[in-house]
Amino acid sequence: MVWIIVEFIVFVIAVIVTVAFYFEKPDDLKRLYLILSVVFLGIGVARRSIVNASEKKKHKFFIQLAKFIEKGNELNSRKIETPLPEEDLNKWIKEISSYLNENDKEHFVTRFNDFNGMVFHGDGSDKSNYQRNLSGRVRRLHEFMKESNV
Repeated sequence: MVWIIVEFIVFVIAVIVTVAFYFEKPDDLKRLYLILSVVFLGIGVARRSIVNASEKKKHKFFIQLAKFIEKGNELNSRKIETPLPEEDLNKWIKEISSYLNENDKEHFVTRFNDFNGMVFHGDGSDKSNYQRNLSGRVRRLHEFMKESNV
């Protein structure tokens, strides 16, 4: 927010200096102000385009995490199947790990595969282990979404 205000002020100064430059006799100080105004205006525009690109990348990441959670919920609804869809679960896990690595989120991959600090209830059966494996990862994806701050 502060940068937007600073960019606006620099833009207003650039406009004022430009108008003064054309309506009065230019001297060295006015030329300097004009050059500095144009430079600051260019920096502001460049910064804004970088910020926009970064925000688009974050938004795309956020949307993809939501899709992964959706797929995780679908896998959760299949826990009543016999046999359990463990192959699909493993494929889902690999897909997410690959996506995180490709998007420079290696630190998320480590946490995605670690359920430290989470409490699970179950009886140790295959179904219970499947549920734990899936639930822990969906929880981590929700954490990643919160941390993405989109």
